[in-house]
Amino acid sequence: MTINSDTALTISNTNPKTVTNDRIVIGNNVNASLTFNGVNISAPTDQSAIYVPSGSSLKITLADDSTNSTIGGNGSTGSAAPAIRLPDGATLTIEGTGTLNVTGGSSTGNPGGTGIGGYLYYAGPSPTAESCGTVIILSGTVTVTGGSYSAGIGGATNHAGTGGNGGTVVILSSSVTVTGGSSAVAIGGGNSSGSSRGNDGQGIKPTGDGTYTVRPRGKGGKPQSRSTAPAGRSPAGRQPSPGARFAPNSAPGHKPKNNQQKENATWKTGKKKK
Repeated sequence: MTINSDTALTISNTNPKTVTNDRIVIGNNVNASLTFNGVNISAPTDQSAIYVPSGSSLKITLADDSTNSTIGGNGSTGSAAPAIRLPDGATLTIEGTGTLNVTGGSSTGNPGGTGIGGYLYYAGPSPTAESCGTVIILSGTVTVTGGSYSAGIGGATNHAGTGGNGGTVVILSSSVTVTGGSSAVAIGGGNSSGSSRGNDGQGIKPTGDGTYTVRPRGKGGKPQSRSTAPAGRSPAGRQPSPGARFAPNSAPGHKPKNNQQKENATWKTGKKKK
């Protein structure tokens, strides 16, 4: 299914319990708005369940009481595909009250796909790892899982070169779980065969105790904790604007006060403890 207009649409499987391999592709320079009400997609080999090209955007509204699932295609001879392919220059916004499960594809002997983010593709003799676009999760229950060696949300892992960059990730919902594959970050840059891992990008997310974790742009930048209203609400009770809380490409405007909670955990990784 290709979406070539900005007209709002509702997407549902005929039987939400039955998986389909029909993909959702957003057209070039389209700002799509889709309500998911029982979507269940497992993408074909080497394909993503949803593809938002650079220059386009997709807003997903999760319908009340709905459960939705997207799984990236497994890799045939190389890396697997992301569940939601979102390269640099594309934007994904998720909101609503339903549930969305996002899982990167798997590949035997090669990296799996990101849950949301870049794809490792061949445009010549060497593979190119895409960087991640902008991800904004305002509400809903969302679980994102990266494939082996790949970020949950972020740049593609490159087994033969530099990994993709992490992009901008803004999470204002406290009901979001993001997990990277083995030896990969949950949110951030893609791995590489050497030391050329992509930078971890920038973003904010709630810590669950009324504060937000802010990550300045940079490679592995240590997040800072800001005291604020409960996640999802501004001090005056208004829905916060992502741009008001986090200015992309810049560090926070002030240092945390001494009595603020010190950040005791960076973005969760999928790396197992020995």
